[in-house]
Amino acid sequence: MNSGISRGFSQSVRPTIQKFVSYFEDFSRSRIRWKEKNFLL
Repeated sequence: MNSGISRGFSQSVRPTIQKFVSYFEDFSRSRIRWKEKNFLL
């Protein structure tokens, strides 16, 4: 595989992975908050 192709591939994929990771972190954080609310109620 050409290094230029792999570099372009990683540049296009990395933002998508970061977006997915940040979305997953927000989702897990909101789930924990929801559990705490239910636990307190």
